[in-house]
Amino acid sequence: MELPDGWHYTFAQKGMVAAMGPQGIIERAVTTQVMSRAGAAQIAAMYPPNLRWPGPVLDPTDPVSAFVGVRAHNAAVIAQRSRQPPERILRVIEALPVAMRVPGLTQAAYIDYEIERGGVWRGLALAILGSVMSDGSWMFYETYVSSPAHSFAQNLPVLVRIWNSALTARHVVQERLDSALNSLREAGEIWRQSTQNRNQALNRMHNNWTEAFRGTRVIEDTRTGTRRDVNLGYSTEIVQRLNQQEGYDRYREIPLRDLNQ
Repeated sequence: MELPDGWHYTFAQKGMVAAMGPQGIIERAVTTQVMSRAGAAQIAAMYPPNLRWPGPVLDPTDPVSAFVGVRAHNAAVIAQRSRQPPERILRVIEALPVAMRVPGLTQAAYIDYEIERGGVWRGLALAILGSVMSDGSWMFYETYVSSPAHSFAQNLPVLVRIWNSALTARHVVQERLDSALNSLREAGEIWRQSTQNRNQALNRMHNNWTEAFRGTRVIEDTRTGTRRDVNLGYSTEIVQRLNQQEGYDRYREIPLRDLNQ
């Protein structure tokens, strides 16, 4: 996984990885073993209370309820250890189901959500449900990026680039993140706008470089619409002199970045 400047890894083990930086956090391929209600009931009937299932107890009905339930359980465990208020999901903004064609995986969805984490954070998660095993247990897989909500739109391109750079356990994810971002309404619109703005900025930089390399700039006669190339180093001075001769702003410079819009 490629990290930009200012980012560092906080955890890495057997394909699972977590990192944080100025734009937020990412956790990839986080795995939680979950017990179905039937499985938990069977364990409770067979063993004393001190040997009951310690993890989350949820039925794998759908990715959103699994995501909310697993997050709530794990947050409570972490809060108990750290003696800090637990994180809590404030709302699920939208969920987009993803087709799973991998043996052992049943359902998946991209989830756009907000969470209370010492302030409101917004995140984008891929939640994947595994098949129920003979003992009633099943696996919940999660990859997510998250950022403070007020800067989520600004940080999303960086977070998505980090997500896309992660290459481990590629067989788990069958649908590309970009495809999901094109379908999720709110996160998708943020992604499209940020991508468009980034492309526009790159195009402006390219046009400025090309113009400097050529050493010329177009000036236009606004009365006749005719255009001609002049020396870039003197284009402003030429336009000013021509307009002084005409007595009004008849001529104007047109930078290459404006010509190519």
